[in-house]
Amino acid sequence: MNELVQLIQQKTGLSEDVAQTVVNTVMEHLKGRLPANMAAGLDQVMAGGESTGAGGLMDQAKSMVAGMMGSKDA
Repeated sequence: MNELVQLIQQKTGLSEDVAQTVVNTVMEHLKGRLPANMAAGLDQVMAGGESTGAGGLMDQAKSMVAGMMGSKDA
């Protein structure tokens, strides 16, 4: 998750504390909206692990985000 915090800092100029708060807020929001197995996988991926399962968690997450954003290219 530290990598994401650093990326947000670089892209936005936010302090580390604020960038960490952003990441935590988004993670909690996503985990609250995802099925339990995907939420657990999200924690694993953010901790630097790899996901397993049909299609892979990242593919599922990309499709879900694309759908929420109205993209047809999932």
